[in-house]
Amino acid sequence: MGKTASTEETAPGRDRVGRGRVLLIVALVLALLGIAVSVRLTVVYHQANSSFSHKSACAINAQWDCDHVARSGYAKIFGAPTSLWALLGYALMAIFAGWGAFRREDRHWPLGVLALLVLGALGMSTYLAWAAVVVLKKKCLWCTTLYGINLLLGGTLVGAFIRRGVGPVAAVRKDLGWLLDHQGALGWLAGGVVLACTVILALGPQLGRPGAASGSRRSTVELITHPSQTAGSPGRKAPPGPPAWVRKMVTPTTPFRGPVGADLYIVEFSDYECPFCQRSNRVMEKILKKYGKRIRLYHRHFPLDMTCYKRMKRQLHHSACFAARAAYCAHRQSKFWTFHDALFRLGSKISKDAIMRLAESQGLDMARLGRCVRSARARKKVAEDLAAGEALKVEGTPTFFMGGPMIKRFSPEGISVELFDRLFSLLDKAKGSAATRKPGMSLGRAAPSPGRAAPSPGRAAPSPGRAAPRGAPPPMSAPASPRRPGPG
Repeated sequence: MGKTASTEETAPGRDRVGRGRVLLIVALVLALLGIAVSVRLTVVYHQANSSFSHKSACAINAQWDCDHVARSGYAKIFGAPTSLWALLGYALMAIFAGWGAFRREDRHWPLGVLALLVLGALGMSTYLAWAAVVVLKKKCLWCTTLYGINLLLGGTLVGAFIRRGVGPVAAVRKDLGWLLDHQGALGWLAGGVVLACTVILALGPQLGRPGAASGSRRSTVELITHPSQTAGSPGRKAPPGPPAWVRKMVTPTTPFRGPVGADLYIVEFSDYECPFCQRSNRVMEKILKKYGKRIRLYHRHFPLDMTCYKRMKRQLHHSACFAARAAYCAHRQSKFWTFHDALFRLGSKISKDAIMRLAESQGLDMARLGRCVRSARARKKVAEDLAAGEALKVEGTPTFFMGGPMIKRFSPEGISVELFDRLFSLLDKAKGSAATRKPGMSLGRAAPSPGRAAPSPGRAAPSPGRAAPRGAPPPMSAPASPRRPGPG
Protein backbone atom coordinates (compact mmCIF):
# COMPACT_ATOMS: atom_id res chain seq x y z
CA MET A 1 0.00 0.00 0.00
CA GLY A 2 2.89 2.34 0.77
CA LYS A 3 4.35 1.67 -2.66
CA THR A 4 1.02 2.38 -4.32
CA ALA A 5 0.63 5.64 -2.43
CA SER A 6 4.12 6.70 -3.46
CA THR A 7 3.33 5.92 -7.07
CA GLU A 8 0.11 7.91 -6.88
CA GLU A 9 1.92 10.90 -5.35
CA THR A 10 4.59 11.02 -8.05
CA ALA A 11 2.25 10.49 -11.01
CA PRO A 12 1.12 14.15 -11.29
CA GLY A 13 4.74 15.31 -11.23
CA ARG A 14 5.64 12.88 -13.98
CA ASP A 15 2.62 13.99 -15.97
CA ARG A 16 3.77 17.59 -15.66
CA VAL A 17 7.26 16.63 -16.85
CA GLY A 18 5.73 14.77 -19.80
CA ARG A 19 3.59 17.72 -20.86
CA GLY A 20 6.57 20.06 -20.48
CA ARG A 21 8.67 17.72 -22.64
CA VAL A 22 6.32 18.27 -25.59
CA LEU A 23 6.83 22.02 -25.29
CA LEU A 24 10.61 21.53 -25.12
CA ILE A 25 10.43 19.58 -28.39
CA VAL A 26 8.54 22.55 -29.86
CA ALA A 27 11.32 24.83 -28.57
CA LEU A 28 13.91 22.53 -30.18
CA VAL A 29 12.14 22.76 -33.54
CA LEU A 30 11.97 26.56 -33.26
CA ALA A 31 15.68 26.74 -32.36
CA LEU A 32 16.55 24.61 -35.41
CA LEU A 33 14.43 26.92 -37.55
CA GLY A 34 16.34 29.86 -36.06
CA ILE A 35 19.60 28.19 -37.06
CA ALA A 36 18.38 27.81 -40.65
CA VAL A 37 17.26 31.45 -40.87
CA SER A 38 20.55 32.64 -39.32
CA VAL A 39 22.49 30.72 -41.98
CA ARG A 40 20.35 32.36 -44.67
CA LEU A 41 20.98 35.80 -43.14
CA THR A 42 24.72 35.11 -43.14
CA VAL A 43 24.55 34.33 -46.86
CA VAL A 44 22.64 37.58 -47.47
CA TYR A 45 25.24 39.52 -45.46
CA HIS A 46 28.11 37.97 -47.42
CA GLN A 47 26.56 38.57 -50.84
CA ALA A 48 25.32 42.09 -50.07
CA ASN A 49 28.70 43.25 -48.75
CA SER A 50 30.79 41.46 -51.39
CA SER A 51 29.13 43.20 -54.32
CA PHE A 52 26.65 46.04 -54.50
CA SER A 53 25.40 44.73 -57.85
CA HIS A 54 23.93 41.74 -56.02
CA LYS A 55 20.26 42.05 -55.15
CA SER A 56 18.78 39.54 -52.73
CA ALA A 57 15.29 38.17 -53.13
CA CYS A 58 14.40 39.79 -49.80
CA ALA A 59 15.25 43.27 -51.15
CA ILE A 60 11.62 43.76 -52.10
CA ASN A 61 11.01 47.52 -52.08
CA ALA A 62 11.97 50.80 -50.41
CA GLN A 63 10.65 49.65 -47.02
CA TRP A 64 11.70 45.99 -47.08
CA ASP A 65 15.36 45.85 -48.09
CA CYS A 66 17.50 43.24 -46.33
CA ASP A 67 20.56 44.20 -48.42
CA HIS A 68 20.50 47.73 -46.99
CA VAL A 69 20.20 46.37 -43.45
CA ALA A 70 22.99 43.85 -44.09
CA ARG A 71 25.31 46.68 -45.17
CA SER A 72 24.66 48.75 -42.05
CA GLY A 73 26.74 48.86 -38.91
CA TYR A 74 23.99 47.00 -37.05
CA ALA A 75 24.71 43.86 -39.09
CA LYS A 76 28.01 43.33 -37.26
CA ILE A 77 29.08 42.71 -33.67
CA PHE A 78 32.83 42.75 -32.97
CA GLY A 79 33.44 42.75 -36.73
CA ALA A 80 31.51 39.51 -37.33
CA PRO A 81 27.99 39.24 -38.80
CA THR A 82 25.27 39.52 -36.18
CA SER A 83 23.66 36.47 -37.79
CA LEU A 84 26.64 34.30 -36.75
CA TRP A 85 26.16 35.29 -33.11
CA ALA A 86 22.45 34.49 -33.51
CA LEU A 87 23.45 31.13 -34.96
CA LEU A 88 25.49 30.40 -31.83
CA GLY A 89 22.58 31.41 -29.59
CA TYR A 90 20.09 29.18 -31.41
CA ALA A 91 22.58 26.29 -31.35
CA LEU A 92 22.79 26.59 -27.55
CA MET A 93 18.99 26.73 -27.33
CA ALA A 94 18.72 23.59 -29.46
CA ILE A 95 21.27 21.77 -27.29
CA PHE A 96 19.50 22.61 -24.04
CA ALA A 97 15.99 22.02 -25.41
CA GLY A 98 17.02 18.62 -26.74
CA TRP A 99 18.84 17.82 -23.50
CA GLY A 100 15.73 18.62 -21.44
CA ALA A 101 13.33 16.86 -23.80
CA PHE A 102 15.15 13.54 -24.13
CA ARG A 103 17.70 13.10 -21.34
CA ARG A 104 16.54 14.52 -17.96
CA GLU A 105 13.33 14.40 -15.95
CA ASP A 106 13.84 17.16 -13.38
CA ARG A 107 10.98 19.63 -13.58
CA HIS A 108 13.24 22.67 -13.72
CA TRP A 109 15.76 21.42 -16.29
CA PRO A 110 16.61 23.15 -18.61
CA LEU A 111 13.93 25.85 -18.34
CA GLY A 112 16.16 28.21 -16.36
CA VAL A 113 19.05 28.16 -18.86
CA LEU A 114 16.64 28.46 -21.78
CA ALA A 115 14.94 31.39 -20.07
CA LEU A 116 18.27 33.27 -19.98
CA LEU A 117 19.01 32.51 -23.65
CA VAL A 118 15.53 33.45 -24.88
CA LEU A 119 15.50 36.61 -22.76
CA GLY A 120 18.79 37.65 -24.39
CA ALA A 121 17.41 36.88 -27.86
CA LEU A 122 14.28 38.95 -27.19
CA GLY A 123 16.37 41.87 -25.95
CA MET A 124 18.55 41.77 -29.07
CA SER A 125 15.45 41.50 -31.28
CA THR A 126 13.97 44.59 -29.65
CA TYR A 127 17.17 46.58 -30.18
CA LEU A 128 17.63 45.52 -33.82
CA ALA A 129 13.96 46.10 -34.64
CA TRP A 130 14.26 49.62 -33.19
CA ALA A 131 17.41 50.24 -35.26
CA ALA A 132 15.72 49.03 -38.45
CA VAL A 133 12.55 51.09 -38.03
CA VAL A 134 13.87 54.26 -36.38
CA VAL A 135 17.48 54.59 -37.55
CA LEU A 136 17.77 52.74 -40.86
CA LYS A 137 14.11 53.16 -41.85
CA LYS A 138 14.40 49.80 -43.61
CA LYS A 139 13.08 46.40 -42.60
CA CYS A 140 14.60 43.00 -43.21
CA LEU A 141 12.30 40.06 -43.98
CA TRP A 142 14.63 37.39 -42.59
CA CYS A 143 15.39 39.48 -39.50
CA THR A 144 11.67 39.89 -38.88
CA THR A 145 11.31 36.11 -39.20
CA LEU A 146 13.85 35.71 -36.39
CA TYR A 147 11.97 38.22 -34.26
CA GLY A 148 8.86 36.05 -34.71
CA ILE A 149 10.78 32.88 -33.82
CA ASN A 150 12.04 34.55 -30.64
CA LEU A 151 8.52 35.55 -29.66
CA LEU A 152 7.30 32.00 -30.23
CA LEU A 153 10.21 30.67 -28.17
CA GLY A 154 9.24 33.05 -25.36
CA GLY A 155 5.62 31.90 -25.47
CA THR A 156 6.63 28.24 -25.59
CA LEU A 157 8.89 28.72 -22.59
CA VAL A 158 6.12 30.41 -20.60
CA GLY A 159 3.88 27.43 -21.37
CA ALA A 160 6.59 25.02 -20.25
CA PHE A 161 6.98 26.86 -16.93
CA ILE A 162 3.23 26.66 -16.35
CA ARG A 163 2.97 22.99 -17.35
CA ARG A 164 5.87 21.96 -15.14
CA GLY A 165 4.74 24.10 -12.25
CA VAL A 166 8.06 25.79 -11.64
CA GLY A 167 8.89 29.50 -11.43
CA PRO A 168 11.55 31.09 -13.73
CA VAL A 169 13.73 32.43 -10.90
CA ALA A 170 13.78 29.10 -9.10
CA ALA A 171 14.49 27.30 -12.38
CA VAL A 172 17.44 29.58 -13.18
CA ARG A 173 18.88 29.09 -9.69
CA LYS A 174 18.49 25.30 -9.82
CA ASP A 175 19.86 24.99 -13.37
CA LEU A 176 22.94 27.03 -12.61
CA GLY A 177 23.44 25.03 -9.43
CA TRP A 178 23.16 21.77 -11.38
CA LEU A 179 25.78 22.95 -13.89
CA LEU A 180 28.17 23.96 -11.10
CA ASP A 181 27.71 20.54 -9.50
CA HIS A 182 28.56 18.79 -12.79
CA GLN A 183 31.97 20.23 -13.66
CA GLY A 184 32.49 17.86 -16.60
CA ALA A 185 29.34 18.97 -18.41
CA LEU A 186 30.07 22.60 -17.62
CA GLY A 187 33.62 22.27 -18.94
CA TRP A 188 32.53 20.76 -22.23
CA LEU A 189 29.84 23.41 -22.63
CA ALA A 190 32.16 26.33 -21.81
CA GLY A 191 34.89 24.94 -24.08
CA GLY A 192 32.44 24.61 -26.97
CA VAL A 193 31.21 28.19 -26.52
CA VAL A 194 34.75 29.57 -26.36
CA LEU A 195 35.73 27.61 -29.49
CA ALA A 196 32.63 28.81 -31.35
CA CYS A 197 33.31 32.44 -30.37
CA THR A 198 36.93 32.10 -31.50
CA VAL A 199 35.86 30.73 -34.88
CA ILE A 200 33.27 33.51 -35.32
CA LEU A 201 35.78 36.24 -34.43
CA ALA A 202 38.39 34.75 -36.76
CA LEU A 203 36.25 33.90 -39.79
CA GLY A 204 33.35 36.35 -39.42
CA PRO A 205 35.28 39.45 -40.58
CA GLN A 206 36.31 37.54 -43.74
CA LEU A 207 32.69 37.30 -44.85
CA GLY A 208 31.52 40.07 -47.14
CA ARG A 209 35.00 40.95 -48.33
CA PRO A 210 34.91 42.67 -51.74
CA GLY A 211 34.89 40.43 -54.77
CA ALA A 212 34.54 37.26 -52.67
CA ALA A 213 31.05 36.50 -53.92
CA SER A 214 31.35 37.44 -57.55
CA GLY A 215 34.89 36.60 -58.55
CA SER A 216 35.69 40.13 -59.71
CA ARG A 217 38.48 40.93 -62.13
CA ARG A 218 41.99 41.36 -60.83
CA SER A 219 43.63 44.75 -60.55
CA THR A 220 45.64 46.20 -63.40
CA VAL A 221 48.37 48.80 -63.50
CA GLU A 222 50.24 49.93 -66.59
CA LEU A 223 53.32 52.03 -65.97
CA ILE A 224 55.03 54.33 -68.47
CA THR A 225 58.55 52.98 -68.16
CA HIS A 226 60.09 53.68 -71.56
CA PRO A 227 62.49 56.70 -71.44
CA SER A 228 60.74 58.47 -74.29
CA GLN A 229 57.41 58.19 -72.51
CA THR A 230 58.55 59.22 -69.03
CA ALA A 231 57.90 62.82 -68.11
CA GLY A 232 60.92 62.93 -65.85
CA SER A 233 63.42 61.45 -68.31
CA PRO A 234 66.47 63.47 -69.52
CA GLY A 235 65.59 66.21 -71.93
CA ARG A 236 61.97 66.42 -70.76
CA LYS A 237 60.67 68.42 -67.82
CA ALA A 238 57.68 67.35 -65.86
CA PRO A 239 55.00 70.05 -66.08
CA PRO A 240 54.50 71.91 -62.78
CA GLY A 241 51.40 71.18 -60.71
CA PRO A 242 48.86 68.40 -61.09
CA PRO A 243 48.46 66.57 -64.43
CA ALA A 244 46.06 68.01 -66.97
CA TRP A 245 43.41 65.34 -66.33
CA VAL A 246 43.35 66.28 -62.64
CA ARG A 247 42.98 69.98 -63.40
CA LYS A 248 39.97 69.16 -65.59
CA MET A 249 38.29 67.19 -62.78
CA VAL A 250 38.76 69.65 -59.92
CA THR A 251 38.32 73.35 -59.21
CA PRO A 252 40.68 75.76 -57.43
CA THR A 253 38.58 75.36 -54.27
CA THR A 254 38.39 71.53 -54.27
CA PRO A 255 39.79 70.20 -50.96
CA PHE A 256 43.01 68.23 -51.33
CA ARG A 257 45.81 66.79 -49.25
CA GLY A 258 49.26 65.56 -50.29
CA PRO A 259 52.18 67.04 -52.23
CA VAL A 260 51.84 68.67 -55.62
CA GLY A 261 54.60 66.51 -57.08
CA ALA A 262 52.94 63.22 -56.11
CA ASP A 263 53.54 59.86 -57.74
CA LEU A 264 49.81 59.15 -57.65
CA TYR A 265 46.88 61.56 -57.94
CA ILE A 266 43.41 60.51 -56.79
CA VAL A 267 40.13 62.33 -57.38
CA GLU A 268 37.39 60.91 -55.18
CA PHE A 269 33.62 61.31 -55.50
CA SER A 270 32.00 60.21 -52.25
CA ASP A 271 28.96 60.32 -49.96
CA TYR A 272 29.33 60.64 -46.17
CA GLU A 273 26.27 58.47 -45.47
CA CYS A 274 27.22 55.68 -47.88
CA PRO A 275 28.40 52.63 -45.85
CA PHE A 276 30.84 51.64 -48.60
CA CYS A 277 32.34 55.13 -48.57
CA GLN A 278 32.72 54.92 -44.80
CA ARG A 279 34.62 51.65 -45.06
CA SER A 280 36.65 52.87 -48.01
CA ASN A 281 37.70 55.99 -46.13
CA ARG A 282 39.01 53.86 -43.27
CA VAL A 283 41.20 52.02 -45.76
CA MET A 284 42.26 55.26 -47.43
CA GLU A 285 43.32 56.70 -44.07
CA LYS A 286 45.67 53.74 -43.62
CA ILE A 287 47.02 54.16 -47.16
CA LEU A 288 47.65 57.88 -46.65
CA LYS A 289 49.31 57.23 -43.32
CA LYS A 290 51.81 55.02 -45.14
CA TYR A 291 52.09 56.78 -48.50
CA GLY A 292 50.80 60.29 -47.77
CA LYS A 293 53.98 61.89 -49.14
CA ARG A 294 53.49 60.15 -52.48
CA ILE A 295 49.74 60.62 -52.99
CA ARG A 296 47.62 63.70 -53.57
CA LEU A 297 43.93 63.13 -52.85
CA TYR A 298 41.12 65.44 -53.97
CA HIS A 299 37.59 65.12 -52.56
CA ARG A 300 34.39 65.97 -54.41
CA HIS A 301 30.86 65.47 -53.08
CA PHE A 302 28.39 63.06 -54.65
CA PRO A 303 25.55 62.65 -52.10
CA LEU A 304 22.90 60.10 -53.05
CA ASP A 305 20.16 62.20 -51.50
CA MET A 306 17.05 63.50 -53.27
CA THR A 307 17.37 66.78 -51.38
CA CYS A 308 20.13 67.89 -53.75
CA TYR A 309 20.47 65.06 -56.29
CA LYS A 310 17.24 65.31 -58.21
CA ARG A 311 17.92 62.30 -60.44
CA MET A 312 17.36 59.92 -57.54
CA LYS A 313 14.12 57.98 -57.94
CA ARG A 314 13.75 57.47 -54.21
CA GLN A 315 15.43 58.68 -51.07
CA LEU A 316 18.54 56.66 -50.23
CA HIS A 317 20.68 58.71 -47.82
CA HIS A 318 18.63 61.18 -45.81
CA SER A 319 21.49 63.28 -44.38
CA ALA A 320 24.02 63.09 -47.22
CA CYS A 321 23.34 66.53 -48.73
CA PHE A 322 23.45 68.22 -45.34
CA ALA A 323 26.72 66.41 -44.54
CA ALA A 324 28.24 67.55 -47.85
CA ARG A 325 27.25 71.17 -47.18
CA ALA A 326 28.62 70.95 -43.63
CA ALA A 327 31.92 69.59 -44.98
CA TYR A 328 32.09 72.45 -47.48
CA CYS A 329 31.50 74.93 -44.66
CA ALA A 330 34.20 73.24 -42.56
CA HIS A 331 36.52 73.71 -45.53
CA ARG A 332 35.76 77.45 -45.44
CA GLN A 333 36.94 77.38 -41.83
CA SER A 334 40.13 75.51 -42.84
CA LYS A 335 39.10 72.36 -40.99
CA PHE A 336 37.95 70.17 -43.85
CA TRP A 337 40.00 66.99 -43.52
CA THR A 338 39.60 66.42 -39.79
CA PHE A 339 35.87 67.04 -40.13
CA HIS A 340 35.75 64.89 -43.30
CA ASP A 341 37.27 61.86 -41.56
CA ALA A 342 35.12 62.36 -38.46
CA LEU A 343 31.96 62.49 -40.60
CA PHE A 344 32.76 59.10 -42.09
CA ARG A 345 33.33 57.67 -38.62
CA LEU A 346 29.75 58.52 -37.64
CA GLY A 347 28.69 55.48 -39.66
CA SER A 348 25.02 54.58 -39.42
CA LYS A 349 24.52 57.14 -36.63
CA ILE A 350 24.88 60.04 -39.06
CA SER A 351 22.07 62.61 -38.87
CA LYS A 352 21.74 66.39 -38.96
CA ASP A 353 21.88 66.59 -35.17
CA ALA A 354 24.88 64.25 -35.02
CA ILE A 355 26.68 66.32 -37.67
CA MET A 356 26.13 69.55 -35.74
CA ARG A 357 27.31 67.97 -32.49
CA LEU A 358 30.38 66.69 -34.30
CA ALA A 359 31.08 70.15 -35.72
CA GLU A 360 30.92 71.64 -32.24
CA SER A 361 33.28 68.98 -30.88
CA GLN A 362 35.68 69.77 -33.74
CA GLY A 363 35.88 73.39 -32.64
CA LEU A 364 34.05 74.92 -35.60
CA ASP A 365 32.40 78.34 -35.30
CA MET A 366 28.82 77.13 -34.92
CA ALA A 367 27.10 80.41 -35.72
CA ARG A 368 29.12 80.76 -38.90
CA LEU A 369 28.56 77.09 -39.76
CA GLY A 370 24.80 77.39 -39.26
CA ARG A 371 24.61 80.32 -41.68
CA CYS A 372 26.84 78.56 -44.17
CA VAL A 373 24.96 75.23 -44.37
CA ARG A 374 21.74 77.14 -45.09
CA SER A 375 23.33 79.37 -47.70
CA ALA A 376 22.78 79.23 -51.45
CA ARG A 377 26.55 79.19 -51.86
CA ALA A 378 26.90 75.84 -50.08
CA ARG A 379 24.04 74.34 -52.07
CA LYS A 380 25.60 75.58 -55.30
CA LYS A 381 28.97 74.06 -54.42
CA VAL A 382 27.46 70.61 -53.80
CA ALA A 383 25.44 70.92 -57.02
CA GLU A 384 28.65 71.73 -58.93
CA ASP A 385 30.31 68.59 -57.59
CA LEU A 386 27.30 66.49 -58.55
CA ALA A 387 27.31 67.95 -62.06
CA ALA A 388 31.04 67.27 -62.38
CA GLY A 389 30.49 63.67 -61.31
CA GLU A 390 27.71 63.19 -63.82
CA ALA A 391 29.91 64.64 -66.58
CA LEU A 392 32.55 62.04 -65.66
CA LYS A 393 29.94 59.25 -65.74
CA VAL A 394 30.09 58.67 -62.00
CA GLU A 395 27.37 56.11 -61.33
CA GLY A 396 27.94 55.18 -57.70
CA THR A 397 29.87 56.02 -54.58
CA PRO A 398 32.67 56.01 -53.85
CA THR A 399 34.34 56.44 -57.23
CA PHE A 400 38.07 57.10 -57.55
CA PHE A 401 39.95 58.39 -60.59
CA MET A 402 43.65 57.56 -60.30
CA GLY A 403 46.77 58.27 -62.29
CA GLY A 404 50.23 59.80 -62.14
CA PRO A 405 53.29 60.98 -64.12
CA MET A 406 54.49 57.39 -64.59
CA ILE A 407 51.13 55.64 -64.31
CA LYS A 408 49.30 55.23 -67.58
CA ARG A 409 46.54 53.12 -66.11
CA PHE A 410 45.58 52.04 -62.60
CA SER A 411 42.23 50.28 -62.37
CA PRO A 412 41.97 48.27 -59.14
CA GLU A 413 38.84 46.29 -58.38
CA GLY A 414 39.17 47.46 -54.80
CA ILE A 415 41.47 49.50 -52.62
CA SER A 416 43.69 48.05 -49.93
CA VAL A 417 47.02 48.84 -48.31
CA GLU A 418 48.48 45.69 -49.88
CA LEU A 419 47.42 46.81 -53.36
CA PHE A 420 49.14 50.17 -52.94
CA ASP A 421 52.22 48.39 -51.55
CA ARG A 422 52.50 46.52 -54.84
CA LEU A 423 51.79 49.60 -56.90
CA PHE A 424 54.55 51.67 -55.30
CA SER A 425 56.94 48.71 -55.35
CA LEU A 426 56.47 48.43 -59.12
CA LEU A 427 56.74 52.19 -59.43
CA ASP A 428 60.04 52.28 -57.55
CA LYS A 429 61.48 49.52 -59.72
CA ALA A 430 60.30 51.35 -62.83
CA LYS A 431 61.96 54.58 -61.69
CA GLY A 432 65.22 52.74 -61.01
CA SER A 433 65.42 51.12 -64.44
CA ALA A 434 63.24 53.24 -66.73
CA ALA A 435 65.60 52.88 -69.69
CA THR A 436 65.53 49.08 -69.72
CA ARG A 437 61.98 48.20 -68.77
CA LYS A 438 59.34 47.11 -71.25
CA PRO A 439 56.59 49.63 -72.06
CA GLY A 440 53.96 47.80 -69.97
CA MET A 441 53.95 46.14 -66.59
CA SER A 442 51.12 44.20 -65.04
CA LEU A 443 49.76 43.90 -61.54
CA GLY A 444 47.52 40.85 -61.63
CA ARG A 445 46.97 40.54 -65.40
CA ALA A 446 48.61 41.37 -68.70
CA ALA A 447 49.00 45.04 -69.54
CA PRO A 448 47.67 46.42 -72.85
CA SER A 449 50.01 46.24 -75.82
CA PRO A 450 52.74 48.93 -76.06
CA GLY A 451 51.26 50.43 -79.20
CA ARG A 452 47.89 51.12 -77.61
CA ALA A 453 46.99 54.74 -76.96
CA ALA A 454 47.11 55.67 -73.29
CA PRO A 455 43.61 55.64 -71.82
CA SER A 456 42.28 58.20 -69.40
CA PRO A 457 43.14 57.87 -65.70
CA GLY A 458 41.98 54.64 -64.12
CA ARG A 459 38.67 54.50 -62.37
CA ALA A 460 38.55 52.34 -59.31
CA ALA A 461 35.77 50.67 -57.41
CA PRO A 462 36.50 50.77 -53.68
CA SER A 463 37.22 47.62 -51.75
CA PRO A 464 33.85 47.32 -49.97
CA GLY A 465 31.75 47.92 -53.12
CA ARG A 466 29.79 50.99 -54.17
CA ALA A 467 26.38 52.35 -53.43
CA ALA A 468 24.62 53.21 -56.66
CA PRO A 469 21.81 55.73 -57.10
CA ARG A 470 18.57 53.96 -57.75
CA GLY A 471 17.40 54.35 -61.32
CA ALA A 472 20.94 54.51 -62.68
CA PRO A 473 22.83 51.56 -64.23
CA PRO A 474 25.01 49.43 -61.91
CA PRO A 475 28.32 51.06 -60.94
CA MET A 476 31.21 50.39 -63.31
CA SER A 477 34.61 49.43 -61.98
CA ALA A 478 36.55 49.42 -65.23
CA PRO A 479 38.08 52.57 -66.73
CA ALA A 480 36.96 51.74 -70.24
CA SER A 481 34.74 54.56 -71.59
CA PRO A 482 31.45 53.89 -69.80
CA ARG A 483 28.20 55.03 -71.32
CA ARG A 484 26.55 58.03 -69.76
CA PRO A 485 23.58 56.92 -67.64
CA GLY A 486 20.22 57.90 -68.97
CA PRO A 487 17.79 60.04 -67.03
CA GLY A 488 16.96 58.63 -63.63
